[in-house]
Amino acid sequence: MIKFGDCQENDAKLRQKDGASSNGLHESEVLPVNDGEAVATAIAFKQLENGKKGLEASNQKMANELAIEKIEKAQLEKDLKESKDKIEELLLELRTIEEKAKDLGEQLKKEQNAYRGIERDKRTIENKLKESSDQVSYPSHFQHMDLSTPNGAKNPSRNVL
Repeated sequence: MIKFGDCQENDAKLRQKDGASSNGLHESEVLPVNDGEAVATAIAFKQLENGKKGLEASNQKMANELAIEKIEKAQLEKDLKESKDKIEELLLELRTIEEKAKDLGEQLKKEQNAYRGIERDKRTIENKLKESSDQVSYPSHFQHMDLSTPNGAKNPSRNVL
């Protein structure tokens, strides 16, 4: 059976040694064959040391991974902030463009209404000009005359040459 005090004594002895064999003991260290507890303690200690080294390596690996993840997280946060800033910029640009489009739409409606008014006025003027032209071409005092006879007389016998 392994005793706690024995482990501490053997731990101290092993730490003072500078080399170790596969079972954790220094090659120059000679243990009595019948001292099974001492050998078991040394092996158990070496296993604990190896386990500790494994855990330390695992901890270091996880610390490295955590550091990498922190760097990646910081980069993602930076990218996210830049993306949000870009979105704000684009939304502002979009609102500006929408306002310009609305203003242009209103201006187009005004111009179309003005054009319609001009076209209506043009047709009115053309109609009045046509009526005036018709009245000038055929004055009302000539309309009762027969233009097929000389001097426009209705009775050809009265025509004097």
